[in-house]
Amino acid sequence: MPTFLVDPGWPEKLANNWVTGVVSVVAVDRRDQVWILHRFRTVPADRKDRTAPPVLEFDANGKFVQGWGGPSDAYEWPASEHGITVDYKDNVWIGGNGSGDDILLKFTTQGKFVLQFGHRGQSGGNKDTKNVNRPADVFVHAKTDEALVADG
Repeated sequence: MPTFLVDPGWPEKLANNWVTGVVSVVAVDRRDQVWILHRFRTVPADRKDRTAPPVLEFDANGKFVQGWGGPSDAYEWPASEHGITVDYKDNVWIGGNGSGDDILLKFTTQGKFVLQFGHRGQSGGNKDTKNVNRPADVFVHAKTDEALVADG
C-alpha cells in the first residue's frame, strides 16, 4: 500500500493574494501541468474581492502559471463547476453538476473559448443528442478523436 504525505509548500501562493472556493477536481495533463477547478461562488463573503478565477494551472513544482474562466456572454458557464479534463490535443473541457448544467465547454489551455455543447436547462434525458445532463467527466479518445462524456 503506498504512503502519501502532504506537501505544505505545494502549491505556491496564488497570484494577487487570491483565494479559492471548494475545489471540485484536480487533473494532470500530458505535460504534467496540474489543473484545478474550483467553485468560485463558495468563497466566503469577506474574501469575495480576492476570489481566484475558476480554472487554475500550476506546473509540477506547484508554481502558479495562470488562471482564467467564469461566466461570459460568449458561453454558458456551469452553475456548479464539477469536472475538468485536458485532452491529448491540449483542449480543456469543463462541465458542471448543478441543476440545469446541461452544457459542456471546450477551451484552449490559454482559456480561449472554442465550443459549447448543449444549453442550460435543456436536457431531454438519455435520448437527447444535443444536450448533456450535468457532465461529470470527459475522456477524448485519441485514436477516434471522440469525446466520451459521463453525465448525470
